Amino acid sequence: MSALSRQNLLLAGGLLALGLWLWWTGTAPPPATPARLSDLDPAGVSQIRIRAPDGPFHIALQQGTAGWRLQQPIQAPADPLSIDQILALPTQPVSARYEAAELDLADLGLAPARWQLSLDGQDFAVGDTEALSGARYVLHAGRVHLVAELPLERFDLDHADLVDRALCPPGITAVITPRGRLSEPGLLARWENTRALWLDRATRDDHAADGSSIRVELTGGGHIDFIRLQDGLLRPDWDLVYRLPASAWAELLPADA
Repeated sequence: MSALSRQNLLLAGGLLALGLWLWWTGTAPPPATPARLSDLDPAGVSQIRIRAPDGPFHIALQQGTAGWRLQQPIQAPADPLSIDQILALPTQPVSARYEAAELDLADLGLAPARWQLSLDGQDFAVGDTEALSGARYVLHAGRVHLVAELPLERFDLDHADLVDRALCPPGITAVITPRGRLSEPGLLARWENTRALWLDRATRDDHAADGSSIRVELTGGGHIDFIRLQDGLLRPDWDLVYRLPASAWAELLPADA
């Protein structure tokens, strides 16, 4: 009999015993606190690494005094919501757990794993979903845990999902377009406050598009270059496209809207 079968029999026996206890006493026991995937405190984590199976770390993030930033494959501020979703992994309630040595990890999508995540050196391997419950297999500390469905777009290898969606940091001094230099305070504030609907890695078509160049000048002498596309702004140095709603152009470039 496999380990999973033994676990299922034990679970069925426990449910039967619970039913008999409820019938005998006429009362329900206090709800049990579900076990967590890990005792790691998300608030104390300072490094995140995400990689493909058996490969080098493809995405690296570091927490600093200015918040979370991507360190690899690009240097960029990280999206706070995405970071919170990643750091919620250790706190996920576990519905069942098994000794990894007793299972065929390949059957669970864990050998190799779909994604591998490291939080301050604690490793988590994310596999397939369990057929009946839809819970996902996660290998951690020598055990396979069943946890609720995870936001997989945060664990795949598309770093565009993890970059802050803000177009620019605070401290814009001017926006340079083919029509000239724009420095009206209200317009600069709109550039600072605009966030993309989502980000994509730029495609060959994005780079080939005949869009106008835009330069955003920053306090301290720095600048950010963009190329205007039909549905967003291409940032060539990061090879990312900020996808924007059509209504954004009236706010950002009123003379061109």
